[in-house]
Amino acid sequence: SDRRPFFMCEYAHAMGNGPGNLKEYWDAIWAHPRLMGGCVWEWCDHGIRQRTPEGVEYFAYGGDFGDWPNDGNFCIDGMVFPDRRPHPALIEYKKILEPVRVEPVDLAAGRVRVINRYDFLTLSHLRCEWRIEVEGRIAGMGTVELQPIPPRESSEMTLPASASAISSSFPPLLNMSFRLREDTPWAQAGHEVAWAQFELPCAPATAGTTGLVGNKPVREEQAGKPPLDIEEKASVPAAKGAGGERNKAKKRGAGRMASSEEVRTGNVKAPMLAPPPAPPARTPIRSEKHALSLRTEGRTALLAGPSFEIAFDLIRGTIASWEFEGFQLISREPRLHIWRAPIDNDKWIKAEWEKWSLDRVQTRVDRCGVVEVGGEVAEFDVEYCIAAPGKKPALRGTTRWKFYGSGEAVVSQHVKLADDLPPLPRLGIQLAMPAYFCRLTWYGRG
Repeated sequence: SDRRPFFMCEYAHAMGNGPGNLKEYWDAIWAHPRLMGGCVWEWCDHGIRQRTPEGVEYFAYGGDFGDWPNDGNFCIDGMVFPDRRPHPALIEYKKILEPVRVEPVDLAAGRVRVINRYDFLTLSHLRCEWRIEVEGRIAGMGTVELQPIPPRESSEMTLPASASAISSSFPPLLNMSFRLREDTPWAQAGHEVAWAQFELPCAPATAGTTGLVGNKPVREEQAGKPPLDIEEKASVPAAKGAGGERNKAKKRGAGRMASSEEVRTGNVKAPMLAPPPAPPARTPIRSEKHALSLRTEGRTALLAGPSFEIAFDLIRGTIASWEFEGFQLISREPRLHIWRAPIDNDKWIKAEWEKWSLDRVQTRVDRCGVVEVGGEVAEFDVEYCIAAPGKKPALRGTTRWKFYGSGEAVVSQHVKLADDLPPLPRLGIQLAMPAYFCRLTWYGRG
């Protein structure tokens, strides 16, 4: 019965890799009328532009000027850099707070529901632009008038957008953008305030054709080409700390990730290997039947299919080599990984991690069994424990590797943690790929 609003003065902290859980917060805020939102700490990083003796620019903070006492990097906790360039968190925050939400109703007929999240405005100050994209290429576009939907209400609308005539190996995407009609004191006309994206139903792909751009078919050999060329950027040497005494990680523009040795020495080298030609696009499907051969040579089990070869180390219980159509896919074996570098907000638990030496753990394989199922699937069951030298095991686990003749590998992990183990910094599988895999192409969100 209490109708008073509830305001969270600081519900998110944008320091380091933060803020996190913004969507979950706003799911709760939208679900409960009394929750009116809150403040993120804070807007901008408070750093001062400096240069190293080598001329590399960085933003300095507490302690970089020989000052003591100081607050260290606790003034570097904003949604934008000191020069007001946005952090990725600000882009995420904008998406979460967008005042227009779209839900699908009947995408085959172009019907969607538009929800006005404003408290006092209709949507008459916005225009809606839509486009259909097939593998990054525009197949149709237009603009529709928005109804004056009252605040906190919704209305259905029908777009003149259909993918029924499109034949594609990938689902066409309907992209909707809501933009300002006129200039405002805070943004110019055309500024995007909200967007939405949906997969559209379409006809199955016919041989040799994957989509349409306007009325022109896109051939399979063209479909893999990106819509825009990717500009290569030169590597930037890692900045040394002020005075050369410290080598701190400074918040600055993104670049190639340096190795630990390069960070230690400040000597970052550009990649020496050029990427090889991309192998043909292929989507292995486990339901397809492909012969899989399996033979054992000493400590290694060798698996081979129509287009791949895998060497599985029976002593270390993991993949030692994985070749696909002549290309080596890994340069370091896949391993369960539980460590990451501590961040500022880990200071309350960092001592516990150090007590268990979680940054120095090693894996001991206790058993590795081979199971062959028919001639199309091979399985390896691996039992192991993970511990640091001189410490009791942090965890014990079982890994099941399942390899298919199609070239796919499915990995299942079951892990039992020590009863008194603190929350782990990380839990996942880590591997390394050769340096020639320096570019990434994906299909989907992001």
